[in-house]
Amino acid sequence: MFGQIVGKNISKRRKGKNMSILNLALETGLDLANLSRIECGKANPTLQKLRKISRALGCTLYDLFEEPDGSHATADRFIMRRMSLSPLLQKAFPDPLLVLSLYDTDLLDKHTVKDIAAENDKPLP
Repeated sequence: MFGQIVGKNISKRRKGKNMSILNLALETGLDLANLSRIECGKANPTLQKLRKISRALGCTLYDLFEEPDGSHATADRFIMRRMSLSPLLQKAFPDPLLVLSLYDTDLLDKHTVKDIAAENDKPLP
């Protein structure tokens, strides 16, 4: 499940910074129980919540979507379906999800991890 990949990335980065989940909750303003569910892949957080987490962890939102093979294939499909940002341009921006949010100002509030994962089930245009 894609939510588990995102959760593992959060947990790995948090532990790499020697940060407790309580400290992450305090820094992001998110509920401790909700953060725990996100790390376990049991929650479906909005991209806005994940952006708060990424800022607290000192990484990009896009970094949280790194897959075990090192790619961002699932997030890339989501981005490509919403705007014509070429793979070359995606690589030029450290966080193409935030670039996309400039085109769709509600993107971070209305989309969740499950929305991004669902793009793998649809063919690209």
